[in-house]
Amino acid sequence: MKPEDVGLADSRIVVTARSGRHAFHYRLDRLGITLSDGKGDEAWQRFLVLADTKKEVNDEDLRKIAAMAETNGHEGNGHPQVTDQLNDHNHVADTLRHLIFG
Repeated sequence: MKPEDVGLADSRIVVTARSGRHAFHYRLDRLGITLSDGKGDEAWQRFLVLADTKKEVNDEDLRKIAAMAETNGHEGNGHPQVTDQLNDHNHVADTLRHLIFG
């Protein structure tokens, strides 16, 4: 069964810390996100930190994790980059910034 069969535009599968590395990378692939060489491990570690605090990580969270991994999570001022792709309240970025930098 496909999401379109029940009137949905796409799937809204959430991943958790227990989903595993393969599920994480599979979901990134399904979202059309390709990480550059060496960024997969960094994104995975960011995912685990977030998944431990949030319990369910959705597609929007995965997009932010991938963006932060690609930019090393920093802007010029030394703070993690906050990406606001879907005009949310940046709770994911704020949580990650707090966990990483205190």
